[in-house]
Amino acid sequence: ILRALADLGDVNHWQLRRSEAGYESYLSANADWSDYAALLHPAFDYGETRLGGQTDLPALLAATDSDWQKADIIYHAKFDFDKLKILPGGLQYDHLFRAEKIIFCEGFRGKQNPFFAHLPWQGAKGEVFLLKIEGPLPEKIVKQDLFLIPLQDGRIWCGANYANYFEDELPSEKGRRFLLEKLEKILKVPFKIVSHRAAVRPTVQDRRPFLGSHPEHTKLFIFNGLGTKGASLGPYFAKQMADFLVHGQSLDPEVDVARFK
Repeated sequence: ILRALADLGDVNHWQLRRSEAGYESYLSANADWSDYAALLHPAFDYGETRLGGQTDLPALLAATDSDWQKADIIYHAKFDFDKLKILPGGLQYDHLFRAEKIIFCEGFRGKQNPFFAHLPWQGAKGEVFLLKIEGPLPEKIVKQDLFLIPLQDGRIWCGANYANYFEDELPSEKGRRFLLEKLEKILKVPFKIVSHRAAVRPTVQDRRPFLGSHPEHTKLFIFNGLGTKGASLGPYFAKQMADFLVHGQSLDPEVDVARFK
C-alpha cells in the first residue's frame, strides 16, 4: 500500500511509528512510487505498507455460499421476527427450524432488530466508484485522500466517503461530487466511471463491536458492529465469539454488549 504523506508532520509521524517495535518489517520510509508517477499528482512524500494482501470478498462470499448450499446447511429467506418463538427448551422459527441459540449478524440493519435496538447504533454510509483509466495499471494500492485499489479485471476501486447522516443507502449526487473532486486532484490521467455504488457500514458510537447475549433472553446473541474494518476484524472476533458460545470463555469486555446494561 503506497500511502501519501501530506506534509512534514505526516512524515515525522510515519517515521515515529516505524521506530516502534514490530513495525519495522511492515512500514517503509523510502517508498518507490515511480510506477505511479505518470498517473498521480505527487504528494509531499510517500510511505509504504509492505507484506499486505487483498481479499476479493464478493468472490469469497459467493464461493462460501455455494459450498454451504451443496452441503444443505444454508437457507435463504427474509427473517420475520414474528415467526420466532422463545421456548423453555430452545427456539423455534416458523415450522422450519428448532435450535438452542440464535446469533443475529445483520449489519447496519441490526438497529431494526427488536431485541437489540437499544444498542448505540450509528451507521456510516460510504460511496465508491469503479473506474477505468488509460494505460497499464500498477499493482500497488494507493491511499492518497482516497483509496485507489487495482482489481484483477483492469478496473480501479475508488473510495470512499463517510456520511453519518443519510436518507437511504443509494448512491447520491453529493457523494458523486465528493469523489470526483478528490479524483481530479489525485489523478493526472483521464478516467471513466464504470459504476457508482453505495453501502452502509455497521458502525457503533463507541467504535467497538457488539458481541454477546441479550440481557434477558439468554438464547439470543449478536455478532455485529465491526464497522469499517469488518473484513479484517471479522475472523479474530468470530473466533472469540465461537469460544464464548462453545467453550464458555469470556468475551473481551470492550466488545461485550453487557457493557450497555
